[in-house]
Amino acid sequence: MSTPNVIPDDIDFAAYYRATRVDRIIVKAQDWAYDLGERADKGHVVQGAKLPWKKTHDDIGMAPGDLSVWAGINGHGKSTILLQVCNHLIAQNEPVCIASLEMPIVETLYMMACQVARCEPNKEFTGKFLDWCGERLWLLNQKGAVSQDAILGAIKWSAEHRGIKHFVIDNLMMVTDGESGERAMNSQKTFIENLKRVADDCQVHVHLVHHVRKGESEGDRPGKFDLKGSGSIADLSDQVFIVWRNKKREAHLQNPARISNPELEGQPGAALAVVKNRRVGVEKSYSLWFHRASRQFTPTDTTMPFDITLGQI
Repeated sequence: MSTPNVIPDDIDFAAYYRATRVDRIIVKAQDWAYDLGERADKGHVVQGAKLPWKKTHDDIGMAPGDLSVWAGINGHGKSTILLQVCNHLIAQNEPVCIASLEMPIVETLYMMACQVARCEPNKEFTGKFLDWCGERLWLLNQKGAVSQDAILGAIKWSAEHRGIKHFVIDNLMMVTDGESGERAMNSQKTFIENLKRVADDCQVHVHLVHHVRKGESEGDRPGKFDLKGSGSIADLSDQVFIVWRNKKREAHLQNPARISNPELEGQPGAALAVVKNRRVGVEKSYSLWFHRASRQFTPTDTTMPFDITLGQI
């Protein structure tokens, strides 16, 4: 049976980042003639890999060199939905590296295997899942807090040595100095600035998981200004996604003694809100439904979970 592709923890990624860091230089506009022509041919279109849901395809693309922030209330599925996105990126032959700093690697893989299996997988299926991933899925062998230079170096190393196109950091608080106070704000601003620079230099799309401030209740949908910490997180990112689950509806449907409530039952089970979209400018919310057995978010309440291996998005 195949084993997961784990980037070893004995590489000094911080030293690698510092050694390979390059300064920006002034360039002549005419040097960009070919690139500008190629961009003009594309016109005003969504660039990059697609998200799993067709309803998003005209508005959102995972373009190389961009930074996307995935935020939400604890327990509302921001990490889960991002792993589903990772599976669909793999299906599009876009190699992914995941730095899941709060979750053991085997749990990350199990979640992704559930999504591909569309149910709780058995041992035999997990081997098939890893074979399907092949060289398209890598994981950083690191759990717990890590230095900013180490993460930045891991992005550069994985892009240069493993051909990674998407790098997931889960989550921001594991690589910065806390959530509040001047030191934390400066740490976050510095990290986001360097993260943007590395993403652009390596042409890797970086996906950063982040938390939002606590509202009065889980029923309140957070927005862009509810992100914890420095305002530079939203200001410098290219896309900001807010993941929200309708916990009131979920609790109602799970109650065997429930009384029919057509208004609540007819509401969306979840929402993916794009509250910043630098490339296209479209900011809107997409209704989704959480399918518990598969850990997938589906586009309607009657849609069965995706067969991700088919690569149909």
